Amino acid sequence: MISYQTLFVLVLITTIVGIPYLDDKNKFRLNLATDGLLNKVVILSIIFFIILENYIIGLLCAILYFVILIETQKGSQTMEGFINYFK
Repeated sequence: MISYQTLFVLVLITTIVGIPYLDDKNKFRLNLATDGLLNKVVILSIIFFIILENYIIGLLCAILYFVILIETQKGSQTMEGFINYFK
């Protein structure tokens, strides 16, 4: 039988692989969830406690967080649909 830890690792890996293939609407939602100082502190503290409990799952969560940060900040296109008229 597959343990819960192995199943959770497989889910994390497939999530990490699937992040670049999300559409812009879902990437914007991820950007809202990870944007802001308080959100980053809370997410990084949760990742830190997960690393203390199980380092493999914690490292995969950290990789997932950094992939989300890279994917939401990649490209300088306007995510919200606002156009700068003063250029």
